[in-house]
Amino acid sequence: MATLPDANTNPWYVLMTLYGEQKTGGYDRTLAENNRRVWNAWACQNWNKERRDLVFSNPNSDSSGAAGWSKIEADVKRLHKAEMEKRSSGNGSFAYCGFPDKNAKIDCSGIKFVCPLALTSTIFQQSVDFSGAHFEDEVIFFGSNFLGGGNFRSAAFKSGAVFCDVDFQRAAEFRLSTFKGSASFRQGRFSHFADFRDVTAFAGADFAGAEFKLRADFRKSFWGGHANFNEAKFLNIAIFENASFQDISTFAKVNFDKFVDFSGATFLKDVVFGSASFTGNTNFANAKFTQSANFQSTEFGGSTKFKEAQFGKLDSDEISVPDFTEASFAKVVSFRGAEFVSHYPVLEGTQFREGVVLSAKAAFWPVAGKGATDLDESETELAKESCAALRHALAKQGMPEEEHFFFRREMGFAAQIGGVWQRLPYQVFGAVSDFGQSIWRPAVGLLALWAIGALLYTVSYAWGAFDDGQQPREILFGFGLSFANIFKFLGLQRSYFDVAFTQSLNPWLQVMGGVQTVVGFLLLFFLGLGLRTRFRMR
Repeated sequence: MATLPDANTNPWYVLMTLYGEQKTGGYDRTLAENNRRVWNAWACQNWNKERRDLVFSNPNSDSSGAAGWSKIEADVKRLHKAEMEKRSSGNGSFAYCGFPDKNAKIDCSGIKFVCPLALTSTIFQQSVDFSGAHFEDEVIFFGSNFLGGGNFRSAAFKSGAVFCDVDFQRAAEFRLSTFKGSASFRQGRFSHFADFRDVTAFAGADFAGAEFKLRADFRKSFWGGHANFNEAKFLNIAIFENASFQDISTFAKVNFDKFVDFSGATFLKDVVFGSASFTGNTNFANAKFTQSANFQSTEFGGSTKFKEAQFGKLDSDEISVPDFTEASFAKVVSFRGAEFVSHYPVLEGTQFREGVVLSAKAAFWPVAGKGATDLDESETELAKESCAALRHALAKQGMPEEEHFFFRREMGFAAQIGGVWQRLPYQVFGAVSDFGQSIWRPAVGLLALWAIGALLYTVSYAWGAFDDGQQPREILFGFGLSFANIFKFLGLQRSYFDVAFTQSLNPWLQVMGGVQTVVGFLLLFFLGLGLRTRFRMR
């Protein structure tokens, strides 16, 4: 890799630091103010008072030195030449390149900044180019104004970078930039295109309270530390496609006024969108949420897609709880193909105003009580309520098959709540009929009930358990009697077996007949439920 030229060979940098460079490990406020006064006087020459007041309307801006260029011009130009000669004293081929033209682009591209760069409340009237630059120490642009935009494409920030309260009037280009230390854009204002594509922020970044008036593009960005976008405002399209969040990411109370794209984004730690507002359409398709995803009190004004998103990680002990408590979906929300690995979404007070699309297949949902971790009773109750909420939403949409899928899940959780006797009816309901879904289980139960009864009656005949006067003529009578007991409501017992015969039975056989009648009725009921569900009859 070619060695980058030192910043001291650059005429714009020398003008920025005319009275000296900052030292590592300390911030010289007086030095920074003296340098800023000279630079701003040069940048703002020929400005009238109205323009100065407009540009410095930000309370964090410092307009001192922005006027009076004509009084210091000669001294500054003389000192600039002397400083460049001094700083390039080791370079035998040095030739003074002249004083910077205020109407030309500020070109600081492809150079190395060894010392800390403190440019607080600095005015950049023309576009400034720091593309490919390497900042070896801290960079401070606090409260600065980039009136012509700023190009930091492929720049490398090896220490902290402070862009708090900056104002980019034109495009802010940070594509392919690398931040090894903390990066803060808190309260920044981006009036034009903000390009953060393929940015790598190893220590995360802070965009809390930032405002993006035009398109903001963070696709394929990498956030190694906490990514904080709390209370930021995206007034236009916001793109986070395939972004990777390695640590906690927070988007609480963020306003997204237009289309938002988080498709393919990866959240390896907790992510918070609590009380955020998505006014336009929102896309979380194929996003991956490894841990908790907090969407509490979030408002989705447009159509929302979580298509093929994944909440949780397969073959992992990570716990992912998607929380949509009090969230509101004004348009259709799609979870088609979305996979909930360890927990059901929390849906307390969630509103689906125009419907919800889900994949009602077991592969996309955790088995009741068999998620990544064992659920305690409160978590089980919460999962039960979530299934009930989804069931109600699907019932309103007239989707019986999907509705019954979540009914079965709801009953499965109910079978785990409370004491033994409270759980028992649900457990029996599930075992016998899969909560009204199965046809073959009650059918097999009826067949077994008939066969067992027939066998006992036949054996009793062989052992002479009937009165001599009431012995049946055929040994196979037991099969008919067993069938008649089960379907007693059809009157078969009265038609083919007289009262004297049934009264002559051994008391235990009479009890068994009564059991067959009761159990048979229940099994027939469950069979009817299964048929009704299978053919979606109402």
